[in-house]
Amino acid sequence: MSSRCIMSAPFSKYWFLLLNILEQFHHNILSQIVEKHCSEIFSIFSVVLIMSVGVLRFNSSQLTSVMMLLTFKWQQQEKNTVPPKFNIDLVVALLRQENAKDICVIQLSPEIKYCDYFIIVSGFSTRHLHAMANYMLKMYKHLKEDGGPHAQIEGKETDDWLCIDFGDIVVHFMLPETREVYELEKLWTLGPYDDQLAQMTPQSLPKDFIFGLTSNSSDHLETRT
Repeated sequence: MSSRCIMSAPFSKYWFLLLNILEQFHHNILSQIVEKHCSEIFSIFSVVLIMSVGVLRFNSSQLTSVMMLLTFKWQQQEKNTVPPKFNIDLVVALLRQENAKDICVIQLSPEIKYCDYFIIVSGFSTRHLHAMANYMLKMYKHLKEDGGPHAQIEGKETDDWLCIDFGDIVVHFMLPETREVYELEKLWTLGPYDDQLAQMTPQSLPKDFIFGLTSNSSDHLETRT
């Protein structure tokens, strides 16, 4: 049986790709092939490498050279990848990913000098609140820029309300019944003459009551002045 037929279907294209690389090792085109395909083959290269040694009997110097080149190209790609910024759009996307309910984002006026965005979200349970808060803090620490403010979860000892201050973004995680009691949305959006908004019931508000995001992130825009 040909050595080309030993791989199962899911790995066949990677197997043939590796064979192509190794067979053309002496034709001065290795670097071009690796440049084009390294992201595809690097993740399974170690498995194929082990099989190649026994089946194809390529010498160790050739295999080592290929591995070194792949590693170098992979590291270059990783360095050139720009990590996302921890901004309001990313925060909302992460909250939605974690199944946050009734997301409310309020863009505050600069005169308030508290934060740029004030966010309130609801969770299904105490466990859900803590899971969301821990995940958001983990992502912030991973993406935090040098000199960024220190953030921590406030209210870990409570069952119905957690808060994280990210500096320009503050997020409150609340159970629905607690959120109805404190009505933070009204506290941060109502002026002295906002009687009409004050009379709005929770049922009349959109599913996600979001202020001040880009057009692809929300359908509602409002700024507190």
